[in-house]
Amino acid sequence: MFKIIKDFLKFTKIQQTKDIIFYSEGSHDTIYYKNIIKILEEKYNLNILILTSQKKDIAFKLNSNLTHIIYIGDGLFRTVSFMLVKT
Repeated sequence: MFKIIKDFLKFTKIQQTKDIIFYSEGSHDTIYYKNIIKILEEKYNLNILILTSQKKDIAFKLNSNLTHIIYIGDGLFRTVSFMLVKT
């Protein structure tokens, strides 16, 4: 529970510095857009935030200085995150 609160606070601080925000329910979603993320980083130099509801999402394996991955769970913090997201 402490980690999800910590990640939520991190989200509220860094979301405004990101150009694009993706949401993933889990690795089964991430496999479809991980190549798009690489292109957006390499070709357009965009800062990306990935919000995920899976603790072991393959998104955490993406190695980039331009992409941040935050676990938001699937309950209250996810709902509040969606309410606060500014895109």
